[in-house]
Amino acid sequence: MKSNSSLPSLTEKQEFEIVELTKQQRNSLGSDDAPIANDLLLLLEKKHITLVQYPIEDDGLRSFGAMFLTTKDADIEFNFIGLNTNDYYDKQIFSIAHELYHYAKKDQWHISRDDEDKSGDLTELLADKFAAEFILPLHTFKKIVVSEFDKSELFDLQQSTILRFIARIHCTWWLPYKSIVRRLLEAGSINQEIYNRLYQIEERRPDGEYYKIGLTTNEHDFKMLNDITRKVGTGAADLEILVRNYEDGIISESQLADDLLLFGKNPEDFGVAFEIDEEDAAELNELFAEGAKNGC
Repeated sequence: MKSNSSLPSLTEKQEFEIVELTKQQRNSLGSDDAPIANDLLLLLEKKHITLVQYPIEDDGLRSFGAMFLTTKDADIEFNFIGLNTNDYYDKQIFSIAHELYHYAKKDQWHISRDDEDKSGDLTELLADKFAAEFILPLHTFKKIVVSEFDKSELFDLQQSTILRFIARIHCTWWLPYKSIVRRLLEAGSINQEIYNRLYQIEERRPDGEYYKIGLTTNEHDFKMLNDITRKVGTGAADLEILVRNYEDGIISESQLADDLLLFGKNPEDFGVAFEIDEEDAAELNELFAEGAKNGC
């Protein structure tokens, strides 16, 4: 997400195309104006997109955020989203929606870095715009603002009033704080000066004004959205495919064990027992012990 105070501009045609694209993807869940972020995993399942979750530590440069990859095997298409869970949960949701743009555009592969300055990368700007529009469509957001305040322009409101409104949107729609601030400017509800002031707030600082407001708004959801999950895993259906590939003789015992270890699992969790000698058993035990040591 951008760290500077100005919004990058897209052409009217680009804006229109993004809105139409998000409508198509949202409609696949049968939803238009309802919060959809909680159903993202269901959408991935419907589209047969495998989500692989794994925490990746920042390398000190530009940390990995997410990736999209599509491959074909015997004319069968396989789509994958790799998600870095060493990040706040609301940003993980945004990253999944971001990668959905690359899926919708039929890109073969894409890697997203957690680089806030994307002003020079049109593709990334479009993908971020898609993600924000997918999670909370602008036309829906405008209706919420008017319903809440009986007007669309909030220039005369106190900052604390706007922050309470942002916190309610945050906890309901699961859109990150800074993205909501952008939506306010895009909707014409705030001016550039207010936007700059809101954008500079350290929204995750526990002793900060916004964080305290968020906790009083919906403590459970607010803490969940601001949690760094470090989750390791993939869908149950995808793990079942791994096990069946072993049972069908497509992969070996060691391949199954290695693949399941990536997700903190072992064959016995799926009722699979290997007939192995003592030397192989010792090797597997060492493998699992090393995985546990590394936090898998």
